[in-house]
Amino acid sequence: MHPISSFEAHDGEDNAEDQNMPASMKFAFETTATGSRMTIVTQFSSVEAMEQTIPGMEEGLRAAMPQLDAVLAEPSAYAAHA
Repeated sequence: MHPISSFEAHDGEDNAEDQNMPASMKFAFETTATGSRMTIVTQFSSVEAMEQTIPGMEEGLRAAMPQLDAVLAEPSAYAAHA
């Protein structure tokens, strides 16, 4: 099994009414000389949505990071089902 290099999370139905929530977040992982780097690219519906959401995102990311190991270990369990 190869290590996962990236995954993308799309806005779920629980956030459908909030236009300020990110439309998607892409997480990418790469090996560096001293360890690993994670890059997160977030897409918003507008600049205004980004400006209103950014202040609370730090807290949300801090809460989500402990869950990342589980997602990376079993990415298919967390994949969106069509």
